[in-house]
Amino acid sequence: MSALDRARDAAARALPAWTGATPPHLPEWRTCYIANAADAPDGIVPVCGDEHHDPDDGSVYDCCPAPAVEVECPELAVYLVELLNTDRAARSGRAEVLREAADALDAKVTDIRALDRFEDGWGDTRGPGLMTAITELRRMADKTAELEKDTAPSRGESTPAAVYRAWCNTVPLGLYATAAAARAHCEAHVRREIPGAALDWIEDEADGVAELVASFGEDERSTGYVVTALTVASEYDAEADE
Repeated sequence: MSALDRARDAAARALPAWTGATPPHLPEWRTCYIANAADAPDGIVPVCGDEHHDPDDGSVYDCCPAPAVEVECPELAVYLVELLNTDRAARSGRAEVLREAADALDAKVTDIRALDRFEDGWGDTRGPGLMTAITELRRMADKTAELEKDTAPSRGESTPAAVYRAWCNTVPLGLYATAAAARAHCEAHVRREIPGAALDWIEDEADGVAELVASFGEDERSTGYVVTALTVASEYDAEADE
């Protein structure tokens, strides 16, 4: 096991105690504003489940789970969120997401029953439909789990992974685990170089290259910043080298 894998496992064991998540579930993360004068998100925090907390509100309130971590650098905040949520998805898998959806819907039906809202024919018409949906979600979760097990790479199998490189006029700026983090690096440079410009990405799906353009009104020009997707194999493939 690599040092990175050991660090991931240690964090996965520790995070539920901090965030209130039920093991082995890991929290979903978001960027947030911690410093009062911050112009961009300068921290990360687990997503708040309070129904009164607008998902688009980047502030941190008493209802938000701990820990709220100040990182100061907006680009680092974006990168950490993408990294943590990628690990969460990899550990949970699509089957677990479906099970979570079924549990949430089941809990909602239980709440409705507790409030006696099945009266006046509500339960006769909508109740069975909701229970059918819950059953179907659980069936889909079981089927997805089987597919994930069948398609999981066997031990020793080479599994290519994607990384993303940020460039400026052929000068490499850095490698990132997600395209969003690489793009954030480029955007931070351009915002310093061309304040007030509207930024947009033009992506060539054929070669995986995304070009950052800046515009003032109808005047649009290339910035020289690009993000490219690179494929990295986890192991040496002798057959591919022939």
